[in-house]
Amino acid sequence: MSNRPTLSKSRFISGSQCHLRLWYDFHARDFASDPGTSLQAIFDTGHEVGELACKRYPGGHFVAQTHLQIAEALAETRQVLEQGNAPALFEAAFEHQGLLTRADIIERLASGGWRLIEVKSTTNLKDVFVLDVAFQLSVLRGTGLDV
Repeated sequence: MSNRPTLSKSRFISGSQCHLRLWYDFHARDFASDPGTSLQAIFDTGHEVGELACKRYPGGHFVAQTHLQIAEALAETRQVLEQGNAPALFEAAFEHQGLLTRADIIERLASGGWRLIEVKSTTNLKDVFVLDVAFQLSVLRGTGLDV
């Protein structure tokens, strides 16, 4: 991973909704407010749904590093992919040309290649979800992963 600023999926999504927020994400993170109890409850629900989704893929590998440990998450993802025996990876990290993403689930296909699975805690499709998956596919394909 390079030392230049990285455009993560979350920054890309926030920037697509508000250019000023993207600027603040890069240059003035100190001004960010805490999420508050209602937004934190939404985050917690999302994490619970993600954990439930992972149970559908027994034997999968969870890349546990946080957003502050990206280099380690990238290295662990590469190592697990090279070993070639995990049926799925959860929160796998990928970087390509300064773009960074963590995939909720990538499932190894019996026919070869991988399936990208994006987990959401809603039943409604939103336009922003399409941007989310498109960003991820761009990064994953850029790394050479057969998705």
